[in-house]
Amino acid sequence: HHSSKTPRSSHAAMDGETVGLDDVFSNGADYPGDLSLDAKEAVNCRCTMNVGVERRKRMYGVRYEDAMGVDMDYVNSDEYAEKYRGITGDSDIDTKPLEAARRALELNSDTDNESMTFIDMETGESRTVDSDIPGGISYSPDVIEFIDRFRDGEPRLAVVHNHPNGTPPSADDLSKMSENNYARAVVAGHNGQVYTYDYHGPVLDEKLRDSIADRIALLCEYGYDVDRAFGEIFQEYGLSYELR
Repeated sequence: HHSSKTPRSSHAAMDGETVGLDDVFSNGADYPGDLSLDAKEAVNCRCTMNVGVERRKRMYGVRYEDAMGVDMDYVNSDEYAEKYRGITGDSDIDTKPLEAARRALELNSDTDNESMTFIDMETGESRTVDSDIPGGISYSPDVIEFIDRFRDGEPRLAVVHNHPNGTPPSADDLSKMSENNYARAVVAGHNGQVYTYDYHGPVLDEKLRDSIADRIALLCEYGYDVDRAFGEIFQEYGLSYELR
């Protein structure tokens, strides 16, 4: 859509146009201001575009297109286990996130499904929810009750979930951590990557979360490595995570 008060008539006619990831817009452009077009079509173009959810998912998967299957030999190795050392600050409890990650990866290998485990870092008590909804988690009443138990006071829940495409934690993940008062969070990628994050800032509203995701997706489309894309956009908003 256009943000100019006097858009080119050809651009105004494209307002609301939707195309697929591998397609170009009706004027031949890959994106607004595409310099492969004639100057009269590209120079001073003030059009903008939004990235749809499906397009976003595909762009995030560019680097990890073969990461859906899990190498369980690696996940069960000492090298992989080392990534979880010190996650909770208690060597006995550290085994819990590792066990949760291994379970989630084995269960969800070759699928888009996710599992999430919530661990009390003081007692080791935990709850797990599995989802057969691609890319999402639906909390059971038992899990909701368990989370609610720790909403107030010092954070003490560690949370572990898998990312089928191996991507870093999303803005949604960080916001949910703050909203639910988690102490520590882990993303286990199907490609063997392990990310941790610790965010207790303001809860991010949906519009901002979508904007962050769209901007990351665009950088991926422009050829950025997915970790670099996440890192650069997150830095602008004071967000961060650690690749272990």
